[in-house]
Amino acid sequence: MLVARLISGDDIMSYGPLDAVERLDGRALYITHGTADARLSVEYGHRLEAAARAHAVLVEAWYVDGARHTEASKSEVVEYERRLVGFLTRSLATPAR
Repeated sequence: MLVARLISGDDIMSYGPLDAVERLDGRALYITHGTADARLSVEYGHRLEAAARAHAVLVEAWYVDGARHTEASKSEVVEYERRLVGFLTRSLATPAR
């Protein structure tokens, strides 16, 4: 946060994914969220997914049962990689609107 403020003057804490989703302009969104995330409720992931769909954003979401904040990338390494590579392959092969 401090580096962003010093380099560009941006206050990155004033930006939120729910606000930004309407400006994705044809770009796809991938969400991974643990159901046991105590830092950011899994409900936020569901709200973000719904907001993306409401703005016609191509969105893929994976809710990892029992995972805490950012834990899926460590506890479900093979599945995490498979899903992320698949998403990137599909979304980068699809031209933006």
